[in-house]
Formats: sequence, structure tokens, C-alpha cells
Amino acid sequence: MKRIYIIAQAFTLLSLFIVGCEDFVDVGLPNTRLTSGAVFSTDATASAAALGMYESMLRGSSFGTNGTPASVATITGIYSDELVNYYSPNVPFAQNTLTASNTTVLSIWSSAYYTIYTANALIEGLDASSTVTSSLKDQLVGEALFVRAFCHFYLTNLFGDIPLVLSTDYRNNGTAPRKEQSNVYEQIIHDIEQAAERLGQSYISAERARPSAWSAKALLARVYLFTGKWAEAETTATEIIDHTSLFQLEPDLANVFLKNSLEAIWQLSSTTPTSYNTYEGSYFILTTAPQVHALSQHLLNAFEPYDQRRFAWVGSFSNGVTTFYYPFKYKVKGGSNPLQEHSIVLRLAEQYLIRAEARARLGKLSGDNSAAADINIVRARAALAELSFPTEDEALLAVEKERYIELFSEWGHRWLDIKRMGKAEAILSPIKPQWEEKAVLFPIPESELISNPQLKPQNPGY
Repeated sequence: MKRIYIIAQAFTLLSLFIVGCEDFVDVGLPNTRLTSGAVFSTDATASAAALGMYESMLRGSSFGTNGTPASVATITGIYSDELVNYYSPNVPFAQNTLTASNTTVLSIWSSAYYTIYTANALIEGLDASSTVTSSLKDQLVGEALFVRAFCHFYLTNLFGDIPLVLSTDYRNNGTAPRKEQSNVYEQIIHDIEQAAERLGQSYISAERARPSAWSAKALLARVYLFTGKWAEAETTATEIIDHTSLFQLEPDLANVFLKNSLEAIWQLSSTTPTSYNTYEGSYFILTTAPQVHALSQHLLNAFEPYDQRRFAWVGSFSNGVTTFYYPFKYKVKGGSNPLQEHSIVLRLAEQYLIRAEARARLGKLSGDNSAAADINIVRARAALAELSFPTEDEALLAVEKERYIELFSEWGHRWLDIKRMGKAEAILSPIKPQWEEKAVLFPIPESELISNPQLKPQNPGY
């Protein structure tokens, strides 16, 4: 274990050096760093390389470090109606006035593709290795396929049509054209299905910090929902929900985001010592007036009276003049030894809400095995009254609201939801005077268009 830890540290430093380069704007790099025979010569070194992939998501990437000023949770939170911005570089997101030269947009694009590059390097290096044991090779390739699908999912939801990057060949990657979103989703589904076949049913790490086949299924259920495959979304979410020996809704809201939460399906955990538990706790919890973000009044107004999530998951800080509210799902701002929390990426409550929406769209509105039944399970934990729905529109409106309250400040759910449901303009134009329809997609970074003309045309309006 000590040897793996030392190797992982070295790999992490290399990863951070690569992703920290300001000139990393292409979607590929020469595959000389991660695919060398030495990296994949033993089980220990191959495992360390996989740990480095997750460490890059946590530390070296604005794409993955949820809660930081340039993270997906922060920028989509202020881009929508979740968060109020107090950070000057993020003003264009708060006002929906992005341009193609925005450096944060470039950072998200580049860091997501860097993580994809790392995943591809793992896949290629492991496929070429004859010394890594077969079972471990399956596990690590499965993890890399899962991460590649996860990154492509966010890229296509933020930018629309995007390049599909499936190798480390920097020559091909540097001239890769954008693929229609339907083709991107086909590849995402293929990668997830392959990942689920290779990944084990059990977690290989404590506290679910490495994905299992169940993690792949959870992401697949989400993708099915986003692509209108309602029956498949219902079936896949049901597989996870019914696996009660592994997954249960935590009855106590205070325990949902602990590292040993039974609700966690996949979470990110640092492999190296840190001065914090999670970026979410470090950045979201306020001990002074906000300098990055705080919860919006729109979100606070969406809570029903006596909703226990309002009391358990919303904190406040007063400077004597103004009271600011912040996400308090993660309770630890600084470090603790041992760690108490990890960053949850996929959890069971989302699966109930995926199934609820799928059932609503299939006409299963009330009674057993219905949208109402699933929504009421989530609401019961929050001590809220049961609902029933005479129409599909009422059921879908309830799903949207429950997702807003249950999943706020988690990995951009609110923005992705109102965008895919076609409600972004109706919800945001009254509260954002500069809102324009083009804002449903981020612009392709200008420097990317210059270095790779195959990415043209730019997204409409930019």
C-alpha cells in the first residue's frame, strides 16, 4: 500500500503538471507519458495510474472539483437560479453573457478532455499490457470507460455537438470534428455498457470511491432519461433501487453525505493528504460574507414549509447586517483525520427521481409503481405530505421541483434539468435581464476553433 501511495503521488504530480499547462487547448496529447510500459508493468503501477485519473478530477480540473469557483456545480448554479454570484470572474455566467474567449469555458473544455485523454491512456496501456492480471485489467478498463462516458456526458450537455475522443492519438484528436449529440450519446451508452460488463458487482474500495457496475448502471439510467428512453430508464433505475443489500435512502438527512453513506453509488475521494474533506465543504460553507457564491432566494423560496431538507441542508451566516445562506449538505469545512466526507457524484435519491420522471412520461402517474410512489418516498424522508397527480404535466412539474430541492448544488443538475426540459428561457429570462436563447449552450472556446477549424461552426449566437 505504501508503494502504491508513493506511485500515486508521483502520477498525481505528473497529472497536475500536464493539466496545469496554459497551452493545453487541443483534445489530445502525445501518448508518451501514460502509456509507457513501465506504468502498466505491474498491478501496483497500473492501479496507481487509475488513482491518478481520479486525483486529476479532484485537484487539477475545474471540470471535476465540485464547489470551487470554476467547477461545474458553481458555474451552472449561478448560470441558472441556484446560486448568487460574488466572484467577479464568474459575472458572465451570472448574467448569461458568455463569449468564446471566456477562460473558464476553456478550462472546463480542456480539463474534461484531459480527463478523457487520461482514461484513453489507461485503456490503451492496459490493453497492451501482458503483465497486469486479467481481473484487475477488466476492473481498470471498466473504470476508464466509465469516466470517459461521464466526461463526454457533461461536455455534450454543456456544449452540444462535440468531438468524440476515443484514443490518445493527438494527430487525430487535434483535427477531430464535432459529432451530433445523438452520436455522442450512442458512444456514451456503448462505453457505459462495456464498463458495466467489466466492473464487478462489488466495490473494490472502501466507501465506494471507485465505481462498480452499479455506478455504471446509475449513469446509464440518467443517460436513458436524458435521451427519452423512458422504459429503459425505469428498468435500469429499478435494478439499483431494488438492490437493497447495497443501497438504501439514509433515513437521517444529516448522514446522506457522510463517506459511508448507504445512499452513495459513486463518490470521489482524494488519495493524498489534504487540508479539507471535500471541495464542497471547503467552498460552500460560509464563515464570512460570501466571496464566491451563496444560495439564491429563488431556491430558498422553492422549499415547502417544514421541509426537513431546508433545515438539514441549508446553513446561514450573518455579518450583522445581511444573512447569507449556503449549501450545507457537507458539514466539514476544514480537514479532519480520518476524513468524514467524500464528494458524492451519484446517489440513490437521483435514481428514485429518474424512475419517477420515466414513469410519469409512460403514464404511470399514481398508485403502486408510479411517479407519485417514487416522489413520495423522497418526500417522506423530508417529512412532507404525499402527492398524487391527475395529469402527466402535474407529475412532471412535481418531478422538476423535487429534483431542484433534492439535488441542489450537486453537479449541475438544476441547469441540465431546466435545459433538457425546455424551460430555461421561461425560468431565467424573468430574473436575468440579459438572458438570450443562445445561452442554452456554452460557446466552443475560441482558441479551440483556431487550433482546430474542424470544430466550426461555432454554437449559434456566439
